[in-house]
Parts: sequence; structure tokens; C-alpha cells
Amino acid sequence: MELRLQTEAEIIQTYNIPMQQDFPPSEIKPLDTILRLSKAGEYLCYGAYEENVCQAYAYFMKHPSEPVMLLDYFAVIQSGRGQGIGSRVLKSVLAHVGEEVTVIIEAESPELAEDETQLQLRKRRIAFYEKNGMLLTDIAAEAFGVGFAILLNHPCDGQQVRRCYMDIYHAMIAEKHYFRVKILS
Repeated sequence: MELRLQTEAEIIQTYNIPMQQDFPPSEIKPLDTILRLSKAGEYLCYGAYEENVCQAYAYFMKHPSEPVMLLDYFAVIQSGRGQGIGSRVLKSVLAHVGEEVTVIIEAESPELAEDETQLQLRKRRIAFYEKNGMLLTDIAAEAFGVGFAILLNHPCDGQQVRRCYMDIYHAMIAEKHYFRVKILS
């Protein structure tokens, strides 16, 4: 499987088909925002390809000045799920960005699950990231009404992570939406 930064055409294709299936509409940024940030080098759109067919994608927003990135979207194409592709792609992306880069991952908080099905799904997602080397922190955040547990690729100073998390969102969203992102603990 080949991991590479997607071209503009590949970003558009990913956005128009799999992303619409993989994420609720309320969680999907406008395409023009993704393309603008990508062109500026602030947003990294990785695709994992096998025979030129995208099998998974991982999109990251970079911190404006520090070696920190926030995983914004990560999914395996529906037909490839349950085959270990997600683990391979996550490990490959983390190796590609390097150990000196802190990767922040948001996982929906199990404590805020509305029912048992949602609770189990959220626990499985966190377990997936932990199985692949991510560390669950005691940091909780909220973005646009969704509560998140924060995971990192290596131990870091919690205050720095909190600050960088907010900096990344401030670089990614319009000022009028700043109030919709906060650190809870």
C-alpha cells in the first residue's frame, strides 16, 4: 500500500464520496476550506492507495508554528474495514510525520455516550488508537458540541497540548466560531 499526499483532484474525490459516507454532515468542513488550507500547506491530506484506489485517508491540520498536528479525519473505505488497513495506515502516517511531531487525536468521549451502542463504539475507537501506540491523556475537549478524549503519539506536557489544540482550531476555523471549541480538563 502506498501512502502519499493527495492531489487536489484526489482530495475532491475523497470529499465527494467516502467522506460523505464516513462522517455526519455536521462534522464535514466545506471543501473550499480543506482545499484552501491544503494549498497553503497547513492541512495535510494523506491517502493510502493500492493499485491507485484509495483504501484509507488521514487528514491533519498543522499547528501554525510548532511541530504539532491534529488528526481531523481518518477512515478506511467501507469495503476495506476489519482487515487491518486502519492500523497499517495509522502506523505508516505516524512514521511518515516523524517522532518529533506531536499528533493529537480526538476520540468521542465514552463518558458522554447516549446509549450502550454508542458507548461500545467509542470504547472500540479508543482501544484501536491505544492498540496502535497512541496514549490516552486526561485532557478532555469539546468542539462544536462534541466531547472528546485526547490521545497523543507520545507523552507531552499537558499545558502545551491544551494550548496547541486551541491554536490549531483557531487557525482552522473562523473567529466567530472560537467559542465552540474549548478545553474541559
